Amino acid sequence: MEKSDLELNVEEPEPEINTNYPNEAYGDLISLVTKHKLSNVTGNAIIKFFNKHANLDKSPLPKSIEQGRKYMDNMNLPSLKYTKTCVINYDNNEYYFYHQPLLNYIKNILSIPNIPQNFALTFEKIEVIILSFM
Repeated sequence: MEKSDLELNVEEPEPEINTNYPNEAYGDLISLVTKHKLSNVTGNAIIKFFNKHANLDKSPLPKSIEQGRKYMDNMNLPSLKYTKTCVINYDNNEYYFYHQPLLNYIKNILSIPNIPQNFALTFEKIEVIILSFM
């Protein structure tokens, strides 16, 4: 296995996001759901599983992932801001596209700790031969 193959399989450290969640468990759950792009149904199943087996009087988790996502939306973090653009008005309904400005997206990527070590700083020249059978 080449060195580059090993580097691709290394677990990357969690980027630290300065947020004020109600508690550590809440923040860890939202980070897990966000990092792995889990659906609301999956997130809610995790909450239900945790609450069933945690034996706590009061759950430290949100009642649902939807509630957790709303909490994040209200955090007012510049890196999480999306722009709402109407792309079409069809049959008296407006359809919107939510997007981040490209510069914000680049800033988010560059805010990840140790990101430069993941850049490809060298390349190999590969000769491509195209055969045409006509």
